[in-house]
Amino acid sequence: MAEEIRGQATKYAVVTGTNKGIGFEICRQLASQGVVVVLTARNEKRGVEAVEKLKGLIGLAKENVVFQQLDVMDPSTIASLTCRYAVVTGANKGIGFEICRQLASQGVVVVLTARNETRGVEAVEKLKGLIGLAKENVVFQQLDVMDPSTIASLTEFIKTQFGRLDILVNNAGIGGVTADADALRPKQESTGVSSLDLNKVAGALHNPNGNLEKVN
Repeated sequence: MAEEIRGQATKYAVVTGTNKGIGFEICRQLASQGVVVVLTARNEKRGVEAVEKLKGLIGLAKENVVFQQLDVMDPSTIASLTCRYAVVTGANKGIGFEICRQLASQGVVVVLTARNETRGVEAVEKLKGLIGLAKENVVFQQLDVMDPSTIASLTEFIKTQFGRLDILVNNAGIGGVTADADALRPKQESTGVSSLDLNKVAGALHNPNGNLEKVN
C-alpha cells in the first residue's frame, strides 16, 4: 500500500491453504518475484511458522509476506481478510486528504481525523463526492494529537467499530509523516513537545497476524 501511494505499482496476492505443499511453493515463487504475499491457513500456528520458513528461504523483508488466518468455510474470516482499516491524522486537507483519497479508492476503510470537527466532516463529504464512496468507507473522528483524551476516544472508536487497525498514518505536523509502531514511539521534537503518542493505538489494535503498514 505504501508503494502504491508513492506511485509505484506493487502487486499483491492472497494464496489460500498455503502453509505447506503446492500452496507454499506458489507463495515462494510469487514472493521471490517481488509480489507482496498474504499466506493464509486455517491453523494460525502453522501459518505463522510457514511465513517464517518462507522468509528464511528467500531472505524476504518483513513486509513482503504476511500471514492471515482464513477458513474458507467461515464467512467471518473471509470478511477479516477482505477489509482493511486505516487512520490518517491531520487529514482534512493537503497531503493527509490525498492519502485518504488514495487509500479509500483502493477499498480501505479510512478514519479521517482532524482537530476541527466542522472541517473534518466537510472533508469526509468532499472525499465521498470525489470518488463515490459508500457511507461506511470513510468516517470522521475528531483528534487533537496533543490531547490524550481524544487519542483515547479514537482508540475506543476503532476497537468498537473495527476491532483492529491495519494502517496508521501520522500526518499531523509534528515531525512529518510516519506510520508504524516503532516510528510512533514518543520522542522530543525540535518544537520541544512530545510527538504523537499513537503507538498505544498501534500496539493495542494492529492485526497480530499481519504488519502495521508504513507510509512515507
